[in-house]
Amino acid sequence: SDEMNLIEQLKHARRAGVPLVSIGTPDAAATVQAVVKGVNSSPILQWDVQRGVTPANEAGQNAMGCIEADNTTGNPLGLLDEAAKLPERTILFVHNAGKVAEAAGLPWLQGLWNLRDQFKQDRRMLILLGRDSTVPAELEGDVVTLEEELPTAEELEQIVRSIDAAASEGRERPLADDNTITRAVEAVQGLAAFPAEQAVAMAVRPDGIDLDHLWEVKRSMIEDTPGLSCWRGGERFEDIGGLR
Repeated sequence: SDEMNLIEQLKHARRAGVPLVSIGTPDAAATVQAVVKGVNSSPILQWDVQRGVTPANEAGQNAMGCIEADNTTGNPLGLLDEAAKLPERTILFVHNAGKVAEAAGLPWLQGLWNLRDQFKQDRRMLILLGRDSTVPAELEGDVVTLEEELPTAEELEQIVRSIDAAASEGRERPLADDNTITRAVEAVQGLAAFPAEQAVAMAVRPDGIDLDHLWEVKRSMIEDTPGLSCWRGGERFEDIGGLR
C-alpha cells in the first residue's frame, strides 16, 4: 500500500514536531508495543488511572527519575503536572483518554492544551489512546488524529500458524493444513490481534482447529455492538425463489 502505516505516520508527526496525537485502536497494548518496537530510541512511558505512569522501554525507565510517579496514580491532573517535567523527545501514552476527559472535565482539557507548546519545543509527544480517535471540540485544532488498522490477513495467518504450531509442539497433534489455516484467518478477519489470538487459542483441539468456534466468537463480538446481530438461520442465496 502507498499509505503510511501507524508507525510511519507517528515518525512523520515527530519530524513535524506534533505534540498531541489521538489514536483510535482496538488493542491499546498492542499499539504501545508496536511503537516501542518502531521508535525505541526515545523514552516511552504510559499512564493509566490505576497504575499511574510506568515505563514502556529502558529509556522510559530512565525518564522516570524526572517525575514523581506517585503523584500520577489515580490523578489525571497530576499526570499533566508531571508530564511537563519529562525529558525531550519523550513519548507518553494515556490509556482510555476519552473516559479520562469525561471524568476530569475542563481542567484536564485545559491542562492538555497547556502542554501543547511545551511539548512542541523539544519534540515530546503525548498520545491519547482509546477505542476511537474522537477528540473533544475544545482540542480539535490542537490534536492530530490517527486510526490503527486491524491486522492484515498475512498478520492473522502468522498468529494462527504460531498458535497451531505451539499447540502441536511435543504432542501427537497434526498441524493444520493450508486450507484450514486460510479458513481460520477468514473466521478471525476483523478482530484485533489480541482477541484473534485468544479466539484461536480457545479453538485449538487435539485434532485441529475448531472453525465453528472461531465463527461463533466473531458473531458474539458483532452482537455486542448495539443495533447489530447475526442471522443464524440456514437459508442461503440459492434458496431465494421468484426472482430472475
